[in-house]
Amino acid sequence: MEEIGETWRQDGTIIFTSTLGALHRVSSAGGQDQFLLELARNETTRDAPHFLPDGRHFLF
Repeated sequence: MEEIGETWRQDGTIIFTSTLGALHRVSSAGGQDQFLLELARNETTRDAPHFLPDGRHFLF
């Protein structure tokens, strides 16, 4: 799965957008990615996720 945008949190959590536009989460230590959000019916992509300073929330 090709990544088209990602953001890293200090604890090693990575949130990334796949070429299909869905958001996924994975640990920088490795392992299976977890599906977070898929595209809504009228959306074409969810690009450039970015963690906010609190490290818990992110924008895309």
